[in-house]
Order: sequence, then structure tokens, then C-alpha cells
Amino acid sequence: MKQKTALHDGFNAVMEHLENLKQCDYNKSRYVKAYEDISDYYELAHVVEYRADVNKDYRDNVNERYEMKLISKKKYNYFTRFSFMLDSFYAGKEFEHKYSRGLRFKVELDNYYQSQTDQFVAFLKDQMSQSTVTSYTSIARDFFAFLQESDIREIECINESDFIQFIKNEYVSRPGSMNNVCCVARKLAEYFTAQGHPVSLETVTFRAAPTRRVIYPALEKEELEVIIETPDRNTIMGKRDYAVLLLASFTGLRAIDIANLCFENYNPDQKTIYLAQHKTGTRIGLPIPDEVVEAIDDYIKHGRPKNDCPYIFLTTDRPYRKLCNISSVRNILLRQLKRSRLGYTPGAGRGFHIFRRTMGKWLLGASVNPEMISQILGQRDREVLKRYLPLTPDLMRNCALGFESAPLRSEVFR
Repeated sequence: MKQKTALHDGFNAVMEHLENLKQCDYNKSRYVKAYEDISDYYELAHVVEYRADVNKDYRDNVNERYEMKLISKKKYNYFTRFSFMLDSFYAGKEFEHKYSRGLRFKVELDNYYQSQTDQFVAFLKDQMSQSTVTSYTSIARDFFAFLQESDIREIECINESDFIQFIKNEYVSRPGSMNNVCCVARKLAEYFTAQGHPVSLETVTFRAAPTRRVIYPALEKEELEVIIETPDRNTIMGKRDYAVLLLASFTGLRAIDIANLCFENYNPDQKTIYLAQHKTGTRIGLPIPDEVVEAIDDYIKHGRPKNDCPYIFLTTDRPYRKLCNISSVRNILLRQLKRSRLGYTPGAGRGFHIFRRTMGKWLLGASVNPEMISQILGQRDREVLKRYLPLTPDLMRNCALGFESAPLRSEVFR
């Protein structure tokens, strides 16, 4: 390999890190290629030593080459990851397992509207979860980009017609997300009012037309038993998967909350799990039966890798780390469905949320108080319980009115 000096210290640190992780020679060779590529870029830029701004420009260059199909997706991934690892090394930080490559937006905001976006995000943070803030930020950026392209230079000039036109424009690109668009419009109006510039929105309903909601299934008792008994508990992965599935079946916890479950959240002596739900921020304490405690303890003692990581459920491959927030936990269920006689069909509603629907169905079927169901599922709005009602046909029949109050004059309607 041609000797390069500008980034050689960082390259050596990356290779040592890969060696410690016991990476294969193929992976190492990919990082060597990445080192050669970024070194060539530095040489063309006439830069001798590492610089963060040059590194950022290099990643933009890699993005451009990838979009022009000059490099493969695999090279794009290795090149950008190596660049981020250099940033970590020269900043005196540890290498991260996964680097965010950042968001790329169709329209760049000028300083004024970027500042408005940042202030709006700060305005939202105390009102909702981070995942919702992230979703709303994308729509808010569209709104400020719309104002920018409309040559509206100050928020004092915004009126109701601007909101109406923005909502019409968003329908073209986000037809399935109009409720979110309307919610963001309402929050933007609140934000402008807090800034001292109230906007009158009397003719805007802020609620999209209802769509036909697909009713996804819950699990029957026999189906749940099949799923729970499928993992091979003689293996490390099987012990983990069994504990995860059993925990979900008795608590209805979301995949992200199981992935983020720490030892501090788990009290085996009291047979309880305490946590703040990721989606709502609601703090809940859930009792768990002996069999769930036994499954988790069996995994911790005989399956979990020896690691100081605070999270309970870890990957089975090196480097050992927490499960990805959603995908890894969801894949545990999908793997067992494919192995069982139940099978897996995409789009059939048998994702990890099926445990939550099953829990809601059972609680409603047992005539549990709606307030208690909301507490168990960690819901802030009791209205969300309506989505579980179609899963209980007997309760739906109780909602139907008879014809006693409107007697028929004949047996056939004319």
C-alpha cells in the first residue's frame, strides 16, 4: 500500500480497533481502500494534516460520487464510516458502533429560517417524545422552505392563506401523512403565537379526512404458545429470544422499550419492571410472573455475554452491544414465526406490535377498567383504546342497538 502521512495515525488507530474486534481480513482490506481514497482527496486539496472541515467536504464528495453511481453502496458505506472514525479519533473520542450519516434535505434553508426551525424544535421538545419531534421537524422544514421559496422573509407576514397553500402542497408529497401535517401546522401556529405573532386559522380544521383503517389481528392463545415454544433454549440465542418473547407476551411492551431495558429497570425480587416508555415518556411499573423472571435470569446467567453493558439483552455476535431499538427485537419474532408452523407473510400484521394488540384484546375481554388498561399499556390518551375494540367481537355486539325502539311494520323493507 502506498504510504500516506496526513492521516496515518488515525488509520493505525482504526486498524488496531478492527484487530481488537477480530474483524476478518476482507473487512480490513475495505478500510485500507477507504484510507487510500480519503488520503488521495487530502492530497488533491493540498492539505497535509487532518482537518474536520476537509473531512466533511470529503463525505459530501463521496455522496456525490454515490449519487452519480461512480461508486457502489458498499464503498459508500466504508468510505463514510472511515471518515467518521477519523473524526472520533482526532477529537479524542471512542469509536462508535454506528455513525449517523445525517439528513440530506432537498432545500437548504437560509440562516433566518434555519434559526426559526431550530427554535421550533426547541419549542416542541418539552411537549412530546424525541421520535415525534424528529418526525415533525421534517414537516416543519418543508413549511419554512415553502415560506422561503414564496419570498416571505419575516414570520410577521405569515397568514392563514399561507398555511392552507402549504397543506395543499404537502398533500402531493405526503398524502398518507396529512394528520401529521395538520398537527405540525397547529403546533407552528402555537409557536408563532408564543413568539408574539398570533396567526388566525379559523377556516383550517387541522384534521385530515378519515381513512379506512386496516384492523390488524391479535394472537390467539394457541398461536402465542407456538411462538413462545419455538426458540431452542439450549442455545444462547434461544435463551435470549425466549426471554424477549415471553416478556412481550406478558407485558405488551413495545420493541424499543425491550431493547432499551436496563438492569436498573429490572427487579427480580419484586417481580417488577419499572421504566419510562420511549414513545410517551410515561413511567410505568409492570408486574411479571415467575416464568418471565426465570427466563430472564436464565439468559443473564447462562446466555448473556460477559459484558459491562447496562442493557439486559445483547447481540450474540461481537462486538457485544444492545439490540437495535426496533429492528433487532422485531426480527426475533419474525425468525420464530418463520421457524414455526404459523409462518410469516409480509403485510399480514404479525409484527412485534401484535403482542401489544393481544394484551389490549385480553384486557378488554376481561372487562378491565379502561383507566387500568391505559396504565398497563402506558397510554396517555384513553381514546387509543378504541383501536383494540374491533379485536373483541363480543364487546362490539354489545355496542350495537336493537330494533326494539324502532319496530318494523313488515318483515321486508320496501
